[in-house]
Amino acid sequence: MPRRTPKEAEAARDYVIKSKKAILYRHLRQGDSVSKLAKDYQVSRYFLAGLIDSWGVQRRRKHQNS
Repeated sequence: MPRRTPKEAEAARDYVIKSKKAILYRHLRQGDSVSKLAKDYQVSRYFLAGLIDSWGVQRRRKHQNS
């Protein structure tokens, strides 16, 4: 699979920002990990974790159940 262009990567990050509600629902209510969400949205887990932190939301940990 070819590498994404910087424009495609930026579009993926913008989409994540616009999908805040859905991401938080999946992470906090459905129990999806940051890594899984990052893979689904095609962004890095570091970007997504930092974004969730910037939203002022405490990320769930491995031992937490939904």
